Amino acid sequence: MSTRSNPFARAVCLLFVFLGCSGTTALSQNSTSALANARGQSARSGKPLFAVVGADYCPACKALMERLKTDESLSEFASHYVAVSVTYGDDPAWSQWNAKYPIERNAIPRLYIIDSNGKAIYAKAGAPQGQSLVRLLRSSLEKSGPGVNEPDARALVGAVERAEAAAEAGDLLAQAVAIAEVQEIAANANAFDPSVRTLRQIYESMAQTLEDRASNGTEDASNLADLETPASSTSFDTAESESTQTKASGFTQVLDQVTVASSLALFPQWRERGNAIMKELRKNRAQALWLQQSEALVKARKMAAASDPKLQNRSSDLFAVVLKRFPSSEAAILARDELAELTPDHAALPTNPGAAASAPSAALSPAGKATAPMKPRTWTSLDGNFSRTATLLQQTSTHVQLRDPAGKTFAVAIAKLCDADRAYLEELQAAE
Repeated sequence: MSTRSNPFARAVCLLFVFLGCSGTTALSQNSTSALANARGQSARSGKPLFAVVGADYCPACKALMERLKTDESLSEFASHYVAVSVTYGDDPAWSQWNAKYPIERNAIPRLYIIDSNGKAIYAKAGAPQGQSLVRLLRSSLEKSGPGVNEPDARALVGAVERAEAAAEAGDLLAQAVAIAEVQEIAANANAFDPSVRTLRQIYESMAQTLEDRASNGTEDASNLADLETPASSTSFDTAESESTQTKASGFTQVLDQVTVASSLALFPQWRERGNAIMKELRKNRAQALWLQQSEALVKARKMAAASDPKLQNRSSDLFAVVLKRFPSSEAAILARDELAELTPDHAALPTNPGAAASAPSAALSPAGKATAPMKPRTWTSLDGNFSRTATLLQQTSTHVQLRDPAGKTFAVAIAKLCDADRAYLEELQAAE
């Protein structure tokens, strides 16, 4: 079968120039070899085969080819099919093809869509009209699978499940880890596969969240040294609520920005943005300890979110490192809870669940200066109407962070504390 002597074959090759002729099998003197090459390319790439059977004397065939050359609504399918033409008649390639994929009607043109395993998805005489052809091409791609090998297909499905669960839980870092693990697979997969489409939707939503939080990241990162809780009430409970609603602690803010930066760094196109956030965070020496705690905690969380069981197992030890390096800190409380969920019998966990909450702690400033181990004491409001037993965790220029015997942390403005409490804090500062 020669394109020089066969006007139909020559025209079909041209129509796929418009659709992205890189996926088209060039016609040669040996038509059987051309067909075999097309099948081989489909099998290797995972792309379905799009075959057109017709003849140069057929007006309907010519009309179909003209549409395929000029209809821009078909261009989105350009890179997702391997195209081949077969001339109807006495050609050996046609005999071979018709024996494998017979059609009852003895009419042309004929369209065939064959998946990469050689199974016919569509095989009919006649040319679909209007949007029917678009729908056919799209639905056939969905049926043809992700266009990747079986292990990669399983990885895509698993990533979708993990990313969906993370999105529902509001876990930005876990979403990023799940998507980043398969970003190269997804880039080369069939864009119309349901798993790939779902992953893209999650990715786009995550990208918007990262964009929103990253756009404020560098601005917020330079203003985290102090807690900014309104001082309109002397109630400890009100102070705790206000703190949670605005900026619960400098550590929480730093942790959020490290989470955003680490998520961005998983994607080459955003890595520079993530590095900029971390650079800004490191400028503020007053929050050095919070930054160390956040980086250690996020590193453990990234491992825990991975699909590799070895990395998941390693994450348990990283959570334990946080407990050891930063005892009695907010990071340690989070690490303890996450380690207990991941590895309940880990040696780093206290045998008594309340032990960690009631153990003496060292008061830590944002810069990392530690005083002697702290014991719980009674803190009283300025007007004397409220009191609460709690352990001092850390102190900034305007607030103290405390933890009650149940392990709950909260922040209180120093200005709301009684004279004796403020004097106590001044003594601690002087001792440093």
